[in-house]
Amino acid sequence: MSQQLRPTLLCIGLNHRTASLIRREESAFDPQTQVQTLQRVRAGEVPGIHQLVILSTCNRTELYAVTTPVEGHQTLQKAWEGLETLFQSHTRLSLEGLRDSSYCLSGLEAVWHLFQVAAGLDSVVIGEPQILGQLVRAYEQSRLLGTVDSFLSGVMQRAIRAGKRVRHETPLQTGAISISTVAVRLAQQSAGSLTEKRVLVIGAGKMARLAASALARQGIGALLVSNRSPESGAQFALEYGGQFFPWERLSEALTLAQVVISAFTVDAPRITPALLRQPSPDPDQPKLIIDLGLPRSVDPAVGAVPHIKLYDLGDLRQFAVQTITLRSTAIAQAEALLCEELQAWERWQSERSAVPAIRELYQQAQKTKQAYLLSLFADTPNLSPDQQAHIARSIHRQMQRGLHPLILNLKARAAGDLPLPKRL
Repeated sequence: MSQQLRPTLLCIGLNHRTASLIRREESAFDPQTQVQTLQRVRAGEVPGIHQLVILSTCNRTELYAVTTPVEGHQTLQKAWEGLETLFQSHTRLSLEGLRDSSYCLSGLEAVWHLFQVAAGLDSVVIGEPQILGQLVRAYEQSRLLGTVDSFLSGVMQRAIRAGKRVRHETPLQTGAISISTVAVRLAQQSAGSLTEKRVLVIGAGKMARLAASALARQGIGALLVSNRSPESGAQFALEYGGQFFPWERLSEALTLAQVVISAFTVDAPRITPALLRQPSPDPDQPKLIIDLGLPRSVDPAVGAVPHIKLYDLGDLRQFAVQTITLRSTAIAQAEALLCEELQAWERWQSERSAVPAIRELYQQAQKTKQAYLLSLFADTPNLSPDQQAHIARSIHRQMQRGLHPLILNLKARAAGDLPLPKRL
């Protein structure tokens, strides 16, 4: 396979660095839309794209795709157009809004970006652990729906491997924090000590549990829990020693709480000024509300309600930036490890170009072996079937030994077609 026929990884996306919170909300893929989009790709409805992984989180939406060589050349431009149209058609962004807020990466640059995402180096909170699990789930979904083949599967698996190595072989995750723990730190900075305060956590998913764990470590006056599902909400409250409020009593819980951490997923804001009309039990103490949702679960108009301080993911990003400088050494070590993984991936990719030649070499060797055995057995008709089988196995082993150095040579030549990647 010549170099120009190699598959190329494409990435189009936007994240907390390139897009406002509003635009990230408008570009997020809900689970149903994500499945429908992958099904369209599997059905061949997107020109130039037959492989796709969609990564949609609270801080990024990214589509990873692979171009398919057609009639001796890559339809790169066609693939970009198809990918951009696919992205824009499933969001609330205009084409101009998408182009203003997104990035388009291809080839080694796209692979490097994917590795950084998997390692947590492209996150709001550097080194946060959640993104790797989110990437694994995105890859598994695409694999189950049939939108990854050997190339995209290979690069995804290598990125996941790189992310795991960074977490286990560097100090990047030592004292690692998540968005939820950043929210708790922000609450402490804004509201002071939480040891005497009632804190309401809305939701019962991963982010809500991380917040509850962080609150437990810091110590609070009382934990209140509310959730749309009474079963999971009550269980969550029981596990963390909190008081559960059914969804119909959310307004009551909001009134009682002095700090609110909203960590549930909705398609439109559910916490509105109307839910906060009851007087606060502490009129001299502003109520602090931190919204971890994307799309946002708290109506921005809540921020205009008297005696309420509202923070969202955009505010948390600014608060978390300070962690970057504290981890500069760990970041450098993580990037060096990613460079090793990138070189290993590129060598694997280069060696794949030798596969057709290796396959042809093996087929020719098989034909030669079969012709030799037929001639040998014709000249020695008195051999028993067991003797013939023993001779055939012996000759096959000799053929494998002879092919091994030739195959290694072909792979080495293929890998030498491209220089080792430099650190990007």
